[in-house]
Amino acid sequence: MTKTAQLAVSRGLARNLRGTGVTVNAVLPARPFGRVDEFVKQLSGGKPFAELKKEFFASVRPSRF
Repeated sequence: MTKTAQLAVSRGLARNLRGTGVTVNAVLPARPFGRVDEFVKQLSGGKPFAELKKEFFASVRPSRF
């Protein structure tokens, strides 16, 4: 949830700062480890994290400004 919040904040900042020459980026960890993988599999009905991530970003990745 915090990753989603980071993306939302950076997206909002990018929109508000459009045309000012300021670039806004969000840096997020690349891959969950350990128990997070197990948790994601439980929530996704057994889908591996890589597949779930690919589906998520295909539908919700912020567009470039």
